[in-house]
Amino acid sequence: MKRGDTLIYLTLRAFLGASRVLPDSFSYFSGDLFGRLFYRVSSRKREVVADNLKQALGKGEYKPEMVKSNFRRLGRTMGEFFLLPAWGEKKFAEKVEFEGLEILEQAHAEGNGVILAGGHIGNWELKLISIGKQGYRVHSIIKEQKLPRTDGFINQLRRDLGLGLISKKGIALREAIEVLKKGEVLLVMMDEYAGSRGIEVDFFGRRTPTFPGAAVLAKKYSCPLIPVAIRYLAGDRHRVVFKERVETSGRTKEDILEELNEHLGEEITLDPSAWLALRPRWKDRRSKVVKP
Repeated sequence: MKRGDTLIYLTLRAFLGASRVLPDSFSYFSGDLFGRLFYRVSSRKREVVADNLKQALGKGEYKPEMVKSNFRRLGRTMGEFFLLPAWGEKKFAEKVEFEGLEILEQAHAEGNGVILAGGHIGNWELKLISIGKQGYRVHSIIKEQKLPRTDGFINQLRRDLGLGLISKKGIALREAIEVLKKGEVLLVMMDEYAGSRGIEVDFFGRRTPTFPGAAVLAKKYSCPLIPVAIRYLAGDRHRVVFKERVETSGRTKEDILEELNEHLGEEITLDPSAWLALRPRWKDRRSKVVKP
């Protein structure tokens, strides 16, 4: 058992219990407080977030206060996640609105499954779960975390909320293919560093290793590929946005991935503090700048 795993697990269980009996404001306030404390104590993560934002936005657009806002948003997102098990359909309808839902409806009706391409921007957990509440079976590829008991607890909450989970460890590709063959929805996160497993394409003007799975699966199985985002609104509300599907026929994987990266870039530029960029997106500072 990892050191501290049991303590974190018990703390989260207690927080979940409190969230079910106390006003929503308790969870949002506690999450905000956690974000502030995390910002203060984690100098390494502050550096990572700042570096990601600087490289994405450029020094002229980057503002140091974005980093603190990023951590506060992370905390509130975590606090909100623990509210979701108690939300009914009415609450989800109050908290989440949709833009472009007809794009998903039309794509899903084709019967080949649908690939949604997104990133860790805004409350991505709520994005997936709220799509599921619209009647779709949604699956997400997840990475196994270092604290097994805590990780298991979080993943069980996700399952209880209707989210299908595919672990990167094991036969993830086979499971993803099965999801699409059943005509269901697969969410692929596009904003993590892919290293040697990725294809180098343009992202904010730099050659950036990007996971190719979304493009490969969409081309091979003729699945609609749709960029999706969730944006913060006033009053702790959200808007899930489905963008026009990405054309894959007759295009290279590189072209498709660059278009998906453009959509990610649009969302990050729209609200930089919403990008929960706790892991380095560019690990090689010598990465080539893309020529105009």
